[in-house]
Formats: sequence, C-alpha cells, structure tokens
Amino acid sequence: MSIRDYIRGTSHKFHTLEKLAKYVNVSNIFYSVLVAKNQMEGYLDGSKFLEVQLKNFKTYLLKNDSNIPDIVLVIGESASKNFMGIYGYSPDTTPNLSAINKNKNAGELFVFDDVISPYASTNEVFKRLLTFSDYENKNTPWYEKMNLLDIMRQTGYKTLWLSNQDKESFYRNSQDLLMQRADKGIYERSGAFDGALLDTYNKNKSFLDNKNFVIFHLMGSHPNYQDRYPAKDKIFQTKDIDLKNFHFGFFGKEKDIQIIDDYINSIAYTDEVLKNIFELFDDRDAIIFYLSDHAQDIFQSRHSVGHACTKYGVEIPFLIYVTKTFIQKHPEKIKMIKNALHKPFMTDDFIESFLPLVGIETQDNVASKNIFSPDFDEKRKRIFCDNMNYDGKR
Repeated sequence: MSIRDYIRGTSHKFHTLEKLAKYVNVSNIFYSVLVAKNQMEGYLDGSKFLEVQLKNFKTYLLKNDSNIPDIVLVIGESASKNFMGIYGYSPDTTPNLSAINKNKNAGELFVFDDVISPYASTNEVFKRLLTFSDYENKNTPWYEKMNLLDIMRQTGYKTLWLSNQDKESFYRNSQDLLMQRADKGIYERSGAFDGALLDTYNKNKSFLDNKNFVIFHLMGSHPNYQDRYPAKDKIFQTKDIDLKNFHFGFFGKEKDIQIIDDYINSIAYTDEVLKNIFELFDDRDAIIFYLSDHAQDIFQSRHSVGHACTKYGVEIPFLIYVTKTFIQKHPEKIKMIKNALHKPFMTDDFIESFLPLVGIETQDNVASKNIFSPDFDEKRKRIFCDNMNYDGKR
C-alpha cells in the first residue's frame, strides 16, 4: 500500500491523528521515494531483459490457437465479493449481474466462488496479475517475467487499455509501466465516473482489428467510496444495511454505517457499468473476464476500513461472461470454465489460466497453476501479503 493509498483509505474521522502520524512521517516519505526510484531503475534494466525475450518469442511461444475475436479484461478496484449480491449479500447490490445469471438472455455468466488476490494493494497486485510473477518465484523481479500485454500483441491481438485510474507513476508504477506495453493506452479525465470508459471505448473502437484484447481498468470502489458513483445513481440507504457482524466503534456509529452505505452503492454502480460493458460485445464472439485487484476490509475484522492484509481484504469477485456466439463456437471452453467454478484460486496465477483458456501457451505456462486444467493443484497454499496463509485458520 502506498502512502497515498493509506491516506485515501483511512481518511474517515474514526482514525486518530496518532495513527495517521505513524504512517505519514518524513522517514516513510523518503523511504517511498527511494523504493520508487529503485523500482524504476530496476524496470529499465528489466526492459532490456524483456527485449531479449521478445526477440526469442518464436521459441518462447509453444501454442497459438486463439481464434476469439474479442477478449476483454475488466479489472475492478477494491471490490469485495462479501458485499455483492451475486455472492449472496443482501440487499442485492448487483441486480444486473444477478438478472444475467438467472435469465441468460444474451450470454452466460460464470461466478467463481473461492478466489483471492495475492496482495491488498493495487501496485503489488499488478506485478503478479498481468505477468508470470507469482508467489513461488517471488525472488525474481516481476519486470523480468513476460507480461500479458506483450504476449497478446505478439500473438496477433490489437491491445487497447482504457483506465479510469489516475496517472501517477510515483505511486503505482507497475500499472503505468504495464499499460505502456499496450498498443494504445488511454487515461480517462481525472474525477470521471467509470461509466465514462464506455464513451472512450466507442470513440476509439475504430482502432481495433479482427482480433482484439481490451482492458477496462475501473476506479470501482476505491476510497473515498462516496466519490465513486453519481449521486443520482444512489440506490441504497443506511436503513437497508444489516448491521450484524460489523466492528463499530463506541462513538460515531452513524458515520461508520454511512461508509458502508457508500461502499455498497459504489458496488451497485460497478454492477451497472459491467452490464453496459457486456452489452458492447453482445453481438460479437467475445469472452469478458471481470475481477477486482483486491478487496476492502469494511469493519469486518476490526473497527477499521480500507486496504488491509486480512482475509477480508483479499476476498475478491471473479466472473466470466460469454456471449451467445461464443457459446456456440467454443463449447469446449465453456466446459473448462464450468469445471473450474469451485476451485480455490489466487490471482497471481491469472496469466497461467487466462492464456491456455484462450488458446495460447508459452514456455512459462505450468498446468498445475491453470485453474481450467484437470492438472490444477487445488492444494497449493495461497500465501497472500508475502506470509499469510489464507487457507489456515481465520
């Protein structure tokens, strides 16, 4: 977690000045500057390593049978599955996803129910999510591992990355540097709601070709939650919230409840955005992946809210939406997806699963890390935040 993430995630009044001062101090700032500098220098060295890999890509690539015209990855932000109706939360904060899952009018939605992120901060997640860097090879710098953007470009896909995150390399260098590997990357204007990305896509879709890989990077439910959805789209009120099992403080309980209210309304807005993204591709042969970078711990483990290396802080949604045309043309892939829905998974191995599913395999791919493979290792220890065993005792 960066200092800025900490400030954003803990700006509510129940956090004491003492706790804020503990994290925001001169030594911490200098340390963060040094880390950012070292990571940038390391990436520049790593980019030379990457260029060598790209020159040898023909031998690195083992299989390229991908014939899916449109592959879409929607990366959410700070969304916890524990507050999503599609995962059983009440009230139903994802009415659109729930309706799609029930009716299957245009396509079909697949809901994975046991997925976590490897970290509770965006920068650290991106180093693993879109590269072959994972827990088992964590001692190798992430930028020395092949990344998803270059692989998709080298296998014939036009790559377009649309981001509603701020462009701040100092704080989130891994996303910014990975975005540079796309054929085209566009940052939305600062302060825009995630729905603006749909207009940006429509303005730039002429850039695309016969085979496309599109990333939508949402602002999702990043603190502060009240800033993540238009006021006119507010659905829920504090009276709608079941107040059991939360760790409220002795004072300011009403403000704590308001934070939960804003959070679930941000989830509901993401639900609307996802529905609209699905509709962009409903007349295509398309597969759409949605997952969140990490979750939020919303008064679940303690009287605190925001980014947290707790089990609640990494319990994320993972969904796959396929169109009717995709269902007709790729029945074997549908079977692979259905067989994987209940397997325990951590998204540092997302690239290990994504590539074989769409028909691409490289020298780095390992079947035991592929959730869609019958050889997937369901007993792998899911170690998150470097040293915490998710499958141990809560």
